[in-house]
Amino acid sequence: MAAGREEHTVAREKFFVDWSDAAFPKILPIKFASEYATPLTLTEAKQEIVDHFRNDIEHAREQIRIARSARAADLVVG
Repeated sequence: MAAGREEHTVAREKFFVDWSDAAFPKILPIKFASEYATPLTLTEAKQEIVDHFRNDIEHAREQIRIARSARAADLVVG
């Protein structure tokens, strides 16, 4: 199969993101998915993973900012 034709075939395939191990999500062909999985193009599946980890990074930065700005008076004991 010619390289251009192969790329065209892959572009039409559908995938899903397997989040069973959230630290290491996998992109798999939709044929291995449950009936509830959302069919995605390869580009959409990759973007889903990127967006997820970008949100994690933003959340971590916010938690770091809050921790750094904490004062003893802000802490509640008991």
